[in-house]
Amino acid sequence: MDMDTFVKTLNSVINRVNKAQTFGDMIQPYAELTDLRNGIVKYNETGRPQLVEFAALFCLKCDKEGNVIEDVGEITEDVIREKYNDWKEIDMNDFFLLVSRHIPSFQQNYRLEVERQRNQGNE
Repeated sequence: MDMDTFVKTLNSVINRVNKAQTFGDMIQPYAELTDLRNGIVKYNETGRPQLVEFAALFCLKCDKEGNVIEDVGEITEDVIREKYNDWKEIDMNDFFLLVSRHIPSFQQNYRLEVERQRNQGNE
């Protein structure tokens, strides 16, 4: 997320908090602030967007014939870092647009992962 998008997202959340009339109105903005904070912390730890780690599960190395050439049963920090180093020259917005359009299960699984993390954070 670039700084302009981050500020717009943060302003949107703050506006919804300011307009909240009940505690229930604050649940969604609070979850979004928590997600933003968690993403910032993770980015600070790794130097890459958290979505890159998720995309690394779906973007597999293949040989020229299209055969997967990586161990799909194990994803390590080294594997994620190597993939990120391959991708980092691509604008992240373009990268995730490409991934979401060309990997059919990515969008659905991403939504499920976001929901899982939100539920985990609310416990």
